[in-house]
Amino acid sequence: MPRNVISASVDDDVLSALKEFKNNGGNVSRLVNSLLRNYFFGNNDDKVITKEILKIRELERKVKQAYEIINSIQPELEELRKKFEQEQEAKEIEQNLSLIRLLELEVFDDLKDFEAFERTARRTGFKPKDLIEQRLSAFAAQNKLSLQEAWQLFFKVFPDLKEYLEG
Repeated sequence: MPRNVISASVDDDVLSALKEFKNNGGNVSRLVNSLLRNYFFGNNDDKVITKEILKIRELERKVKQAYEIINSIQPELEELRKKFEQEQEAKEIEQNLSLIRLLELEVFDDLKDFEAFERTARRTGFKPKDLIEQRLSAFAAQNKLSLQEAWQLFFKVFPDLKEYLEG
């Protein structure tokens, strides 16, 4: 079918929409032909571009942009989150340093040799975790802590035992 070039004046809002459509890879000539065919001859063409299709394309483009933004800032967010958590942990350790030292040097001074501690616990008929929890309960009561807080401090002193005791 031969092509003819025509010109038309459009309102600013339509011009803006056409520019955005073209910037997003749309073919303005095809759009105009499709809309005019639909207007004059009815909707017999499967390729007719409707407002809904245009809106879908616009929303898909915005979703793609949002994903690109999310993906571009995700590493920085993770890095900042990790740094913040490390700073919080350092502050917590500093605030609880005296309690941590008390746990390490007095309450659990015999845990430095865990194998010997484990043998002693078994000889007395206890599991190592039970003996540790007994001591932590007393430690928590003396220092006005919950048992959970005492366990958290314990694992700061003895991180290698966490998997063993919780497993």
